[in-house]
Amino acid sequence: MRLLFADETDRQASAAKRSFFCICGLSVDGAEAVVLSNELEGIKSRYGLANLKEARKTGLSEDIRLAITNEIQAALSAHKAKIIAIVLGDISLSYLSPLEDIYMGAMSFLLERFALPLMRGGEFGLVTFDSVDKSLEKELRKRFYEY
Repeated sequence: MRLLFADETDRQASAAKRSFFCICGLSVDGAEAVVLSNELEGIKSRYGLANLKEARKTGLSEDIRLAITNEIQAALSAHKAKIIAIVLGDISLSYLSPLEDIYMGAMSFLLERFALPLMRGGEFGLVTFDSVDKSLEKELRKRFYEY
């Protein structure tokens, strides 16, 4: 079984006018997930990070940030992880669509790119993504069920 862990961009400085919207997914074979997770935890421990996002801290030297990035890339490559993403820019976002429409459009695109190779290979997959704002969650649950 293939696993996909998806996450959207953090809140941008101006929530009223987004300059982009991105959902990125990390896909890994289920048999590799625990070993890969342990390796990523090891990287966090070696550098004293609470999470891998902390590697972007400005307090770390460029050499250390590059070393962390290289170690993450090596671990992902060794376990044949794949990254799929969609980025919507300011033109796509200028239509003032509701956030749930933007989110579902982007997620549908991402899920298609994840599912097509699985279907060709007769495989199964599981998608996990982080929580969203409660006001958005109900509508997204309904749309995911319909999807």
